[in-house]
Amino acid sequence: MAERSSGAGAARAVLQRCVRATLQVRPAEHQAPAQFVQIDRGMVIYVCFFKGATDDILPKMVSTLLNLRLCESDSGKMVSVLELPGSLLVVPQATLGGKAKGRAMQYHNNIGKEDGLRLYSAFVSLCEKELTAATAAAGNVAEVTVKHGTPSSVVRGHRTVKARTVVQQCRQAKVRIRTSLDGAEAQWVEIQEGVVDYVCFYRGATEGITRKMADRLMTTKLFRKDTRECVSVLDLPGSVLLVPRDSLLGEPGPERKVQYRGRCQPELGALLFSSLASPCRELMLGSASCTDGGMKVEQGVYGQRQEMVLSSVELLTLLLEF
Repeated sequence: MAERSSGAGAARAVLQRCVRATLQVRPAEHQAPAQFVQIDRGMVIYVCFFKGATDDILPKMVSTLLNLRLCESDSGKMVSVLELPGSLLVVPQATLGGKAKGRAMQYHNNIGKEDGLRLYSAFVSLCEKELTAATAAAGNVAEVTVKHGTPSSVVRGHRTVKARTVVQQCRQAKVRIRTSLDGAEAQWVEIQEGVVDYVCFYRGATEGITRKMADRLMTTKLFRKDTRECVSVLDLPGSVLLVPRDSLLGEPGPERKVQYRGRCQPELGALLFSSLASPCRELMLGSASCTDGGMKVEQGVYGQRQEMVLSSVELLTLLLEF
C-alpha cells in the first residue's frame, strides 16, 4: 500500500506487511562484520518527506499508518499492526520522492537533509511511543519492537493516474506462483540481481499504457553500479520480477479501513499485467548485455496472494505513476 499524508504532499510512505524483515544499517568494514536490524511479524514502513513538511504532520501520519487494518491475524481477521500486535521496521527512503524525467530521476521536491533527518527521527520516536502504549494497554506479552534504518535525507501534481508501480532494487527475489498441494512442493519463480516491480492498474487503464510503462521501467536510470554511476536495469544488466499488487491502490478510509477505489476489473487487470510482461521481455531480448548475462523477466500470478522473499544490498525504492 502507498500512502500520502494530508497537507499538499507533505510526506509519502509505502507499507509492506512481513513475517520477517532484515535491514543492513552498516556495511562490513575492514575486520568488522556488517550490522543488521531485524523484526519478526509486523510491518515495514518506507518513508520520505517533501519540502514544506513540518512536525505538525507527524501525529496524524503515525496514527494513520499504525491504525490501518492491513495485517492479518491468526484468525484471518484484518487488524492494525498495533492490534496484531506486530513490530515495525522503519526505512528512510528518499528515492520515494523521485520523479522520472526522460531516462533520469529527479528529486527536486525532497526536503532538505537536516530537516529530513529531524522529521525522520521524530517519526521513529512517535512510532515507538504508540507501539509501546498500545502493547501496554492491551496487556500483550508478545515481544514487539520498532527498528529503523540510519536516518538520511529524506516528493506530485494532480492528474489522472492509470497505473502505479513501486520499484525495488534487489540482489535476489522470488515469488510463489503455486502453493504446495497434495504432497507437491510449492512452485516459485526467482531472479538474482535486478529489480522487483510491484504493479497495479486503475479503472480506465488500457493496453496502450503497458508499452510506455515497460519502456520507463526498463530504461530509466534507477541503479547505482560500483562506480556510483546510475544505469538502467538493461545497462546493469539485471533481471526483472513483475508482481501484481492491487493493494497499491489503497487509501486510508473511515474506521481505520483501507479503501481500494478506482481498481480496474480483475479480468482487465490480468490482461494488462500480461501485456506489461511482453514488452519487458522484448526490451530485454534486445539488450546484448542482458542476453549474454542470462537475464530474464519473471512474473507472479495475477489475482493470487503473493508470498515473497527479497534480499537487497542497497535497498532503493521508487514510486512511479502513469
